[in-house]
Amino acid sequence: MGVCLIRAVGTFCRDESGVILPYLAVILTVLVGFSVLALDSARLFAAQTELQNAADAFALAGAAELDRMPDSALRATNAINHLLGNVWGAGRAVEIADITFYGSLPASDAAPLFGGVPAHACAANKTCSTNARFVAVSVVPVSLAFSPASLFGGPRTIATGASAVAGADQVACNMAPLFVCNPFETPDMSYGDATQALVAADGADANDLGHRQLIRLAAATGGAYGPGNFGYLNPATGYLPAGSCGPSAQSGIAQALTSQPPPACFRLSNASIASDTGSDPIDGLNTRFDIFANAFAGCLDYAPDQNVRKGYTAATPCRAMPASNNWPLPGTAAAALPPDNGMITSDPSRCGPTVNALPCLDVTATLGDGVWDCATYWARAYGGQSPPSPPSGCSSSAAISRYGVYQYEIANGYLNARSAGGETGAPVCSANPAANARLVDAAIVNCLSTPRPIAPGASGIPVAAFGKFFLTLPANGLSGQNLYAEFVALEKPRGGIVRDLVQLYR
Repeated sequence: MGVCLIRAVGTFCRDESGVILPYLAVILTVLVGFSVLALDSARLFAAQTELQNAADAFALAGAAELDRMPDSALRATNAINHLLGNVWGAGRAVEIADITFYGSLPASDAAPLFGGVPAHACAANKTCSTNARFVAVSVVPVSLAFSPASLFGGPRTIATGASAVAGADQVACNMAPLFVCNPFETPDMSYGDATQALVAADGADANDLGHRQLIRLAAATGGAYGPGNFGYLNPATGYLPAGSCGPSAQSGIAQALTSQPPPACFRLSNASIASDTGSDPIDGLNTRFDIFANAFAGCLDYAPDQNVRKGYTAATPCRAMPASNNWPLPGTAAAALPPDNGMITSDPSRCGPTVNALPCLDVTATLGDGVWDCATYWARAYGGQSPPSPPSGCSSSAAISRYGVYQYEIANGYLNARSAGGETGAPVCSANPAANARLVDAAIVNCLSTPRPIAPGASGIPVAAFGKFFLTLPANGLSGQNLYAEFVALEKPRGGIVRDLVQLYR
């Protein structure tokens, strides 16, 4: 019996069958754990990808609305929430945790964001909206069951979230290298209020006050920029036609201000002020009125407008001069589109330096009252024949803009109708007129409230908007070498001038 027991123990000790079972048990446990971990990792990766895609889409949708207008933050917030409800709505585990607007980002992507304003606060603040260039969106983290915790211990859930930062800018191409200080800004306005005043003028009917008020476009003197002052811009990309007919050895700004659009672009967020302050650019703008003088004498390839009626007469073509000694007030021989009543004075100290008759144009007034004598203009401009029918609203206290009258004259074929002094609307110097050459696109800057001082050579100047102006009067001694214009409209994306640039930054 003892021998049998000893043999059985020996046989058992020598038996190696089943020896792998302990190892297999351990290995299977590890394999199952890693398989579950892989599945959970795939779920986690898919959830994180979906959340990040959502955050990216929200940020881009919001950034597309950041056009520096006073309601841009509100529109951006609504665009984000609209996208949430329509794309990541029912059945999707995506919720927005936070929306914050920023005026700038740190130079390094690794640096934390700072100086942000929450969506509700920014939407209620016009200045915040007009300064907002970037929007940061974060989504609520999603928690997933973590199965390996039951095998190895540790947390039973794991959370994943996502955030994104997007920004927007605008670029205006094929426009004049010109900026105009917001003519509707007053010293008591914040930056947001100044932009709001510009938007209000744009939103008015085409013949309402904001489009009838005459604007004096005056070159800034002594480095002081205020409403109605203007200056010149360096392109952000592209170039100006420095080698074209006109003044030589300069930047090409003067040539670029003639009627053809230069192949140059300018940014909303970062305007660079040019240092060219001579008289040549004014002469370039005057070519749009069929006036080719000084450095532009003989440059007849530049296209004037098809309607250049300006109150000039002469016996010799291309030598026309203002028809009266107190031009642009309507004379008996011819008439320019006259100034607002509030820009007419009998104080000779406010007249242009060559005026020798009163009353006269007040060259010190920045913005008119929008009341002007269209009836007298029509009678004098067409005094060489039976006057054609004037447009609706053309009275002694006009309810129509000068731009509206200009369009009416073209649409009804009155360009060859003569004044008593023989002036017509058709150009006589250049045989290559162009439609709408008296419309000038320019950057509009809130010069009184700008966060960066404006001076020749300055950069990083924010632009409130890009806008279109109608030149009503050329520059000469009677106008104090100032140009005069009406505000027509703000340029919008898809209008051919302005393009939106929207991209992710983080």
